[in-house]
Formats: sequence, C-alpha cells, structure tokens
Amino acid sequence: MFASNRLSYRKLSRTDFGFYCQLFSDQEVMKYTYLEAFSSKEEARYAFEKALVIQEDENQGTQYIAALKGRETAIGIIDYEVLIENNLGGIYEIGYFIQKAYWGKGYATEMGKALIDFLFNNKNIHKVVASCHANNQHSEAIMKKLGMSQEGVFKLARYKKGSWVDEIKYGLLRQDWSEGQYKINCRK
Repeated sequence: MFASNRLSYRKLSRTDFGFYCQLFSDQEVMKYTYLEAFSSKEEARYAFEKALVIQEDENQGTQYIAALKGRETAIGIIDYEVLIENNLGGIYEIGYFIQKAYWGKGYATEMGKALIDFLFNNKNIHKVVASCHANNQHSEAIMKKLGMSQEGVFKLARYKKGSWVDEIKYGLLRQDWSEGQYKINCRK
C-alpha cells in the first residue's frame, strides 16, 4: 500500500487476527491508550471484526499493519479515524501501536510520518491530529518529532484504570506540512 525506509504498510486483513490480539492484549502497549488491554480472545475478536467492518469505508478510518521490509514481520499497527470531512478538507486523527521489542528504535515515529505523508498526499484533508494520555511522554515526543504542535490539554478527559487523567492534543495543518519538510531521526 505504502512504505517508509524500514517498513511496509498494508491494510489490516482477516489473516492478522493473531497479531492484533497479541498486540492489543499487551498491558504495557495499552498502558496509556483509551481502551484497556483485551482480557479474552472473544473480546479481541469482537473488536477485530468491528475494525474490519469500519475500514470497508475509508471515509471512517483504516488500520494498517506495519511490517519490517523484506521479512514482512509485523511490528505494529498505525491507523486513522476521520473526525470531520467536507468539501474543504477534513480532519483525521492518527494513532500508533508498536510491539515492545521495537520500542526506542524510531519505528513509531517512522510509522507516524509515513501515515501523515500518505494522508496529505492522497486524501482531501487540511489537518492531522493526535492525542495522548498526559503521562505518556514517549507518545508526546513522537508527535513533536512529526512536526505537530500542541493545541491544548483537555482536563480529566480520559478514564484509565479507575481514574480520570488529562489528555494532550497535537495537530499538524496541511499548510505547515510538506513532504520532506522535516527530517526525522528514526534511530535513537
């Protein structure tokens, strides 16, 4: 579908359930996400089937498997959700999830840049946004590396592990983006 330096990307498909279940069942991967880690295969299967149905209409959103080039080893999932869409351009929210074995190697930043470039080059959008749990400093650092600017802190907007926490929002306007405008060091 599209590619970056070290990774190739393809739409989530029926054959990806095992990886999907494993990734989103990992407590550490899901520590700061909106959702809790899956606690059963049945719960994972329900979410997986729902994701497949949603992405049948790219005007709602799509999930992509990120795989190491040459080996096709899946290491993560990157996705977008359409928040607003009209004839003047839309607003898409991106998210990224990566296996722990690949943390700290620049892959999440590479995934984010590849998706942002893909969206601005192929969709009629004027803005890409992302958000994170206020304690997720790694995700916030990725958004900054992607050229996004902090747009606000939403007080007690996320419910996680029995308490409300702040959410930080970042955005990147089309006019502030141009492919290759920012250089990302994808290795630590």
